[in-house]
Amino acid sequence: MKKYRKGVLVVLTGIILVALGSLTLIFVQADSVLSGIGALTAVSGWCLVSISVVKLWTLQTELQRLRTELRNHEDRELDRTNRLEQAIENERAKESKHEYHMEQSLKRIESRIADLATHSRIKGLSTMNPSLDVLFVTSNGAGLGHLSRLLAIAKNLSDDISAEFLTMSKAYRTFGNSGYVVHYFPSADAAAVPAPQWNRKFTHYFTDLMRDRMPSVVVFDGTWVYHGLTEACRALGIPLVWVQRGNWRPEVDQRSIQRHDAGSVADEVILPGDFAVQEHVEVGEDVRTERVGPITLVRREQMFSREEALDKLGLDNSGKYILANLGGGILGEFVDVLTLLRDTVQELGEPWKLVTLKSPLSAASESAPSSSPQISVYPVAQYAHAFEFVVSSAGYNSVQESISLGIPSVFVPNEAAVTDDQAARAIGASDKGLALSARDNSELRNAVVDLAGSRRLNQLKEQLAAVQEASGAAEAAEVLSSTISRSRWTLSSDRIGPHDD
Repeated sequence: MKKYRKGVLVVLTGIILVALGSLTLIFVQADSVLSGIGALTAVSGWCLVSISVVKLWTLQTELQRLRTELRNHEDRELDRTNRLEQAIENERAKESKHEYHMEQSLKRIESRIADLATHSRIKGLSTMNPSLDVLFVTSNGAGLGHLSRLLAIAKNLSDDISAEFLTMSKAYRTFGNSGYVVHYFPSADAAAVPAPQWNRKFTHYFTDLMRDRMPSVVVFDGTWVYHGLTEACRALGIPLVWVQRGNWRPEVDQRSIQRHDAGSVADEVILPGDFAVQEHVEVGEDVRTERVGPITLVRREQMFSREEALDKLGLDNSGKYILANLGGGILGEFVDVLTLLRDTVQELGEPWKLVTLKSPLSAASESAPSSSPQISVYPVAQYAHAFEFVVSSAGYNSVQESISLGIPSVFVPNEAAVTDDQAARAIGASDKGLALSARDNSELRNAVVDLAGSRRLNQLKEQLAAVQEASGAAEAAEVLSSTISRSRWTLSSDRIGPHDD
């Protein structure tokens, strides 16, 4: 840079000399001596300028070369740094991959140990004759849906087919008068234990139960088939039937491996229909699949008349009643929704009154507004004629029974449901003219006021009267009867010949 600045200074000096020499030649032409000096000065200036320009060009070229080398050096250093960072990342990835494979290997070993334990616990039992026809198994769920569907199927089996229940639902005591033996095993949430520990305990419990009861068929209703369930059934050669309620949330459906590869965990799949939504599910190959109609627990002939229902519920015959059957997690806090309904019904005036249904799973703190009568009955659909209409969650059972039994309803989807797409079901029922739907406070209030008018209520009743009663429970029972018959073919095995004394 010093050479560059010096060259610029020389150029400036040369330019000054050229200027002085030129001025001398212009103004002192008569004096030959001065003219010579001016000419010499101008020539010297031009020489300095020319030499300096050449020198500056050389310096500029050298500077450009140095800059290029510097950039190349920086690029090489950056590339080297990137390679080092990539090498570090690769080593980290290898280490992480190694840890992942180690973890997966441990899981496979643990699973294999559990399988061996299952097989060892049931060794020698596969030749025993079944002492039970059907063992119905349900997950805990968020309500009574799983249990109610299986109970509906059980009640449609012939009298010569024996059945028992195993459930993780805390509402199992509700089935105390069902006429069936009910086994209860607490879910991981209820027991407050980690899932791996719960799976081991459940596998041992279920294996012991299978050893004791030896059912011909196991029927499971839930969204995830437990590993121990599959392993014990396959070790004993007992068919496992999965009753797979539809209308899953799209994001949950996409993540579920079991739902679309049901043959990996079950031998048969029963897909119940839905009045409100149409869904085509691919459950995979190597699994028998049966599609049946909507499943409901209560049939029309089992419903009480209005007078009988009012009498059994202890309600005055002169009132017009609206039933709130919501549960938790709907449109905000449970009590807030009931308060909205209470205020809306009060605005309607006499003789309208709100009645709330207390779920057997509700916490003690979840109570109805003090001015609203509260009932606790199961199945509540039998008492539906006591009410002008129902405000209900949009769960599978509630919607199927309301439509099948002709119960005018406002469906309020539980947006907190993990798997069930209740919003799609509520909207589907509304679009078909089979119910009203509400997803916020304003829609709920308007729907209640609308149905309180006789014209809209009668229109809805006419639409529901044209619906054919659900037959899915009877159809599913026929499927199970066939499965039981197929599973009993080994009982025809025999032995003849001489025997040792």
